[in-house]
Amino acid sequence: MIHIENLKYKYQGARQYVFDGFNLSLGDGNIYGLLGKNGTGKSTLLYLISGLLRRTAGLITVDGLIYSLIRSVSVTFLSVKIPLRSIPGRGGRTGEAPVDMTNLS
Repeated sequence: MIHIENLKYKYQGARQYVFDGFNLSLGDGNIYGLLGKNGTGKSTLLYLISGLLRRTAGLITVDGLIYSLIRSVSVTFLSVKIPLRSIPGRGGRTGEAPVDMTNLS
C-alpha cells in the first residue's frame, strides 16, 4: 500500500509547486494507471515515491514505512500502445497509455 498525505514539492529554482497538499492512497492487490498531460507531474510523483527526489513537505509511506526510511522501492512503469477506440469517446486513433506494473507478481 502506498499512502501520500499533504505532499508538497517544487523543483529547485521553480516558483510554482508541482504538488501542493496532494493526497493519495493506493491499496494492495490493485493495478493502477497514471494518466495525464505532459508536465503534470506523473514522473515526478514516481520519483518522489521511489525516493529519487525528496519531498518539500508531507508524508509518503509504502507498506506503512515512511519513505525516507526505506532503502529502495521498486517502481516500474511501461508505456504501451493501445487503440484509443477502446477508450470511450476517443474515436479510432492509436496512442500511448501508461500501465502501472508495480502490483504484478
